[in-house]
Amino acid sequence: LDADGNGVQSRQLRGHVPDDLATWLRERARDVQLLWRDVGGLNRTRGMWKELTAQLEERDPACAWTRNYDAMYVDSQVMRLTRTVHSSNRPKQVSLKRLFAHFLDRPELLVTIHTSRNLPSIVNPADPVADLAELDRLVRRLRPLRDKAIAHTESDARLPKLDWNELDEAIDGVTTVFSHYSARLTGVN
Repeated sequence: LDADGNGVQSRQLRGHVPDDLATWLRERARDVQLLWRDVGGLNRTRGMWKELTAQLEERDPACAWTRNYDAMYVDSQVMRLTRTVHSSNRPKQVSLKRLFAHFLDRPELLVTIHTSRNLPSIVNPADPVADLAELDRLVRRLRPLRDKAIAHTESDARLPKLDWNELDEAIDGVTTVFSHYSARLTGVN
């Protein structure tokens, strides 16, 4: 991916990629690879869960196993979504929030990018601040669920009701925003 990123930026800058930018691209390509694992996992897990649930409910709509799998699905997806958007403040943690902060340090990479592939996600300028605000909106109600009932157990936890559409909207939103920055960085999606 770092070679793709250097190629995209070389064409964008119409020449040599400065050493500091090449280093930055290499480091961000590593971050994107790690984030891709999580974003891809969100989508694969959702597909497998929907298929499994459909099969189980077809056999027995009242099956307790189905509700057990629902709970495991919600727990894993909420953890992965919130981790993908926000990581702790440890220096080696990777998240979209950290990726956006890196992009803010390189404003020349936020403009429209022209490539031979003309990916729709990069023909528009990037706005990491607005994108993070949108991701915050999507995971806002998931964070208390994670903190009070999934990662920890609080005896007086008042948890928001979560519906499947809200979880799907968060997965779709994270995927779309991640794809935009991944394509912006590497020229591929």
